[in-house]
Amino acid sequence: MQPRDAGKLRPVPKPSWSRYTLVVAVGLVLLPLFVIAARAFGNHSFAPSYDVALIELRVRDIGSHTPLVGSYQRFGFNQPGPMLFYLLVVPYRLLGSRFAGLAFGAVCINAAAIVGIAIIAWRRGGVALLVWSLALVAVLVHALHPAIVSNPWEPDVTVLAFLLLLFLVWDVACGALWSLPFVVLVASFILQAQANFAVIVAVLAALAVALPAWHAFSRRPAEDAPAQRRAFARASVVAGGVGVLLWLPPLVEQFTAPGAGNLHKMWSFLRAPHHVLGFGDAWRTVALQFGTRSWWLGFGAPNKTGLITIDLGRGSLVPVAFLVLLAGTAAAARAKRRDAFLLCVVVLVATVVEVASLSRLVGPLYIWIASPTRTIGLACVLAGGYGLFSALGDPLRARVERTAVPFVAVGALVLVGITTVDAATYDQHNNRDDVGIVRLADLIAPRLSHSAPVLVRSQASVPGFFSDRSFGHGLFVLALEHHGVHTVEDTALANRFGPYRAHPERADTEVVLVTGNGAALAAKGYRRLATIDLLPPRVRAERERVVRALNGYADLEAAVRHDPRAHSLFVSLSHLDEAPIFTAMVRSLTRHH
Repeated sequence: MQPRDAGKLRPVPKPSWSRYTLVVAVGLVLLPLFVIAARAFGNHSFAPSYDVALIELRVRDIGSHTPLVGSYQRFGFNQPGPMLFYLLVVPYRLLGSRFAGLAFGAVCINAAAIVGIAIIAWRRGGVALLVWSLALVAVLVHALHPAIVSNPWEPDVTVLAFLLLLFLVWDVACGALWSLPFVVLVASFILQAQANFAVIVAVLAALAVALPAWHAFSRRPAEDAPAQRRAFARASVVAGGVGVLLWLPPLVEQFTAPGAGNLHKMWSFLRAPHHVLGFGDAWRTVALQFGTRSWWLGFGAPNKTGLITIDLGRGSLVPVAFLVLLAGTAAAARAKRRDAFLLCVVVLVATVVEVASLSRLVGPLYIWIASPTRTIGLACVLAGGYGLFSALGDPLRARVERTAVPFVAVGALVLVGITTVDAATYDQHNNRDDVGIVRLADLIAPRLSHSAPVLVRSQASVPGFFSDRSFGHGLFVLALEHHGVHTVEDTALANRFGPYRAHPERADTEVVLVTGNGAALAAKGYRRLATIDLLPPRVRAERERVVRALNGYADLEAAVRHDPRAHSLFVSLSHLDEAPIFTAMVRSLTRHH
């Protein structure tokens, strides 16, 4: 009589030393992150940008005016949920409610993603897939730069998490049903942080449910079908409970908001007619990650208009990574390597859906919107390479594993060493303009009321800045609140600073941040509270002298070409240091009501 499991393939038991391989490999790849985290403890820099300052403000609100939705969206609503804020609040409070806590929290999120990727790779593909996956992750971490790995901004902190989501969906497809709750956890984190992920996260989550459901409830008779169905039901119930818990805050906001809730606003916006990117440009955007000089490899994003929008004309003509994925998919299918084939299918579905999702993009193609394509490019190479490797015959595959894996590991170690040096030496300081705004807030905070709210506005303008009409607004507000100044904002800024701040009628004082000496506002009844100039007086005087001289030419462009004196002045101006003058203007609102 044959045993019940006769004819079934039994997994080859992993040697005990492979567990130590997993721990050592993960520890080495995480080494740069350990250095970044260690530096975060001693980092006293301020929030590095407007968006990150707003994130810190919302994290500070937890416990008093706890946010129920995410960061602002430029179309007037917010990101779907506040999960990122809730994850960051613990390290933020433990590190003294300063930006270092947010940086440390971002590093922890990325480290957790790498650990999850490594565990799944080791369980599914052994040492070969573990080394291959971590080597590519090391490439991506090096390309991201330490400042991005430690940045809590949503487009940066979700890059590695998205790769983890692909691995989790693959794990579920291969039969690991208890990875399903983790799919919901990671998918919810990504989607709540960025609405741009909505379509691809929804499709991947549906795939993670559909594949095991089909396997458990298919009509093919199986002796263990009842057990499979019970296991699927239990995992689905737990996953559903996790989903309800994680989405409770945005649901509460939706049904308690005075007016249309955030989810309703998002849905209304999506249903309205808009000019969208289109499939052609969407494919070209994703294909930027398929060449040999791709963004995720560290060659930099092809941009135009400064560092704002993507230049679609600079992509590779041959989509190498995508061709590797197609070849790996075909090879794994032909060799009947089920796990490798499923990984290729998951990545292929993600690639197609990412193109479809980007095709519906409204507005300019900013660099951060295309951030998920970095993960797609890496995943294509990872899955395609593993598919090709798995399709080899057993003797050849063993020979390749003995020879190629050590070379890949050594290359990864060299790259990890370079990234670790970068992590230990990169500049953590804010740019000078941001420092000036924070110093100005430090000067005026003791002179403002700490009992009544202060209405804060910004009319500061810095040449070349992406949104220069209100430069430094978030940093200015954050710096004032660090000093205990309670701020309020205009009603139109409720989605940026939180709805409880959007009550300008409560303020008895108004403070306006401007560049220059504030003469225009002084004529309207405002008085100057403080001014800060980060340039030495000698440099400022020389700049003003040169600018006055250049302004004396009626046709400056022609003068620079033909007049030696004008050309000399123009060259000297380019060598002089530049920084704006920031001024805080104030007026009492009690006399203007």
